Amino acid sequence: PALLGELPEGRACVHESSISSAQAGYSLCAVDLCHSSQMAEALSAAGWDPALPTLLLAECVLVYLPSDCSNSLLRWFAERSAHIVFASYEQIGPHDAFGRMMLD
Repeated sequence: PALLGELPEGRACVHESSISSAQAGYSLCAVDLCHSSQMAEALSAAGWDPALPTLLLAECVLVYLPSDCSNSLLRWFAERSAHIVFASYEQIGPHDAFGRMMLD
């Protein structure tokens, strides 16, 4: 609800598998990251321009993907983006309290 209040279109920007506001330049898409064709379609629909600087942010996501999918995802962006920065946050202690909770 707070996000929708910040977007000029309000609830009109909510779609079946995305939230997008052309006026605010904001898009949030739901895709299976192991299927690059789904990701490419969603990014294209959101207006992603690979010639523009891009921030790829992965927060506690890559650890849940099979390693071949993680590698493929990073390779896909690297091959298409003219200027990209990748920032990742992953739990690195699977045996601490947070890691055990995330693995359960």
